[in-house]
This record gives sequence, structure tokens and C-alpha cells, in this order.
Amino acid sequence: MEWENIGRRIKSIRNEKKMTQTQFGELINVSRQNVSKIERGRRSSVEQIDAICRKTGVSIVYVLYGSPDFSINIDFLNDFSSLQIEICFDLLKRLAEFIKTPNGNKMLLRELVRQKSLWMGG
Repeated sequence: MEWENIGRRIKSIRNEKKMTQTQFGELINVSRQNVSKIERGRRSSVEQIDAICRKTGVSIVYVLYGSPDFSINIDFLNDFSSLQIEICFDLLKRLAEFIKTPNGNKMLLRELVRQKSLWMGG
């Protein structure tokens, strides 16, 4: 593993959360000095990485491999109405169901079109 890259991503997470190393250390139960070592790629454990992911809501895939597609960030939901959020969750449940069926892609496309018209108020 590329520990220096992992450390940079962890530092980026801390900075996005606007936390000092001391605050971040308190969040994951390590000292400020250990946070510094983690951010420099000098020291971290599976338990520490797991704690960082659980406490910050960031995917372990992002931390380990840097793929932003796997980063968990639900702050964007703050701009949605409760109806829009309900539609999103309903759509995700249906997506999981459609993937399991032989004609899932056609059914999913029809459902996406239906949901878009509901979302747009049409």
C-alpha cells in the first residue's frame, strides 16, 4: 500500500472537516502526534483507518485507493426536500430489486423516467 498517499487523503479528510490534528486525534482516540504520523504515512493501523472512516463517514475504499466515486458524502441531501429524499431512497431500493431480474435494465430505465417526471413536477 502507498501509505504516504493514504496519509495525504486522511489529512484532506481532516481539513475538509475543519479539524485540528488534536481534534481529529480525539475523534479517533489517538494523540495529535499520532495523527501527524498517520498524515505523513509513517504510522497507521487497520483499526485507526476503520475509526477514521466510521467517524467521518468516508469510505475505506476512498482512504485506501483514492477513488472519489466511493467517498460517502451526504451533505448534498441538505438541499433536497423531504419528498425528493424519499424518492431517492425509493429509487435506490428499486434499483437493487431491478438488478436482480433478467429484464432489470429495461425496467430500471422506465422507472428512472417515471421518477424524473415526479421529481420535476410533471
